[in-house]
Amino acid sequence: MNAKTSKKIIEIKNLTKIYQLNQFNFKSFKNDLLKKFEKKKVGRNKFIKAIDDLTLNIFEGDKVGLIGKNGSGKSTLMRILSGITKPSAGEVILKDTVTSALQGSFAFQSDLTARDNINQFCAFKGLNFRKTNKIFNTIVNFAECENFIETPIKRFSSGMSMKLALSIAIHIPGQIMIFDEIFNYIDYQYKEKVKLFIKKKIISEGKTLILVSHDQDLIKDLCNKVLLLDKGKIKFVGATDEGFNIYRKSSNL
Repeated sequence: MNAKTSKKIIEIKNLTKIYQLNQFNFKSFKNDLLKKFEKKKVGRNKFIKAIDDLTLNIFEGDKVGLIGKNGSGKSTLMRILSGITKPSAGEVILKDTVTSALQGSFAFQSDLTARDNINQFCAFKGLNFRKTNKIFNTIVNFAECENFIETPIKRFSSGMSMKLALSIAIHIPGQIMIFDEIFNYIDYQYKEKVKLFIKKKIISEGKTLILVSHDQDLIKDLCNKVLLLDKGKIKFVGATDEGFNIYRKSSNL
């Protein structure tokens, strides 16, 4: 969609997220050693800005690929947009519902079965029994876990868990779809299956997509623009080819 004719669906205003690096609550001896190492390493620089006074508008129907080096603030931004992490300053205005799958934050209960985890996550997202029941079989079939629906998640492989997480995320109602490195641990065929589903869903329902990935081909396939972050700031936002050219030059790739 053209930004001139479409409405703002996400408004980010002077967003800042600060982490304090030298205060940890580790209990184990191993992590106590890590804490001491980090204190020594950081010295007097106790704080880091993961997101630094970032202002951005994302419009309805945008398909944004979020790129940047490790530590540039990509995952922090996605966690803030998904409501997992609170900003230190600034404001995020979401004008529609969000569905997200973020690496390391899809909190399955390992002792519960796949069935119970699906029901629990749907309830957490505000779906009642009728709405959950309507999409339940679709989630299970798309995740290809029909034979393991009564199996505790702790018995699932990493690939099986990711397939279920992705299936839940893409079938939960939400106009804004946020995905952070979602294709780790899954096989090529399932990756293509998810890509095709996301494409069809975006086109047919006019959804907004924000995708974090280091896979240039994936972003070019699913996104119409890129947002390049560097040290928590916007370095570029615009056409995918131009964005990747800038990224390669800045990374000496």
